Amino acid sequence: MSALQAITLASVWKEVDPRLTRFVKVWAIGVGSTPEASGAAPIRSGFITLCSVTPDTHEPIPGRRLTYAKQERFNGKRGGYALHCV
Repeated sequence: MSALQAITLASVWKEVDPRLTRFVKVWAIGVGSTPEASGAAPIRSGFITLCSVTPDTHEPIPGRRLTYAKQERFNGKRGGYALHCV
């Protein structure tokens, strides 16, 4: 696995943590002042906006809030995210 894989909208990532199983979908990518977004999501510059999804259908889990992560966390290492599917 490469150090930093390409992060694309709607790609699904698995959180690398042996204590829990959590899958997230990239909801928006904050890039400077020109963010890309799929829908009307709050965007933070320099952060990836994530929503928790079900592992089988990759549909958002109702009632879960959006979370944010820096691009460096998408590295496949513990405490980060590993690509599950594009």
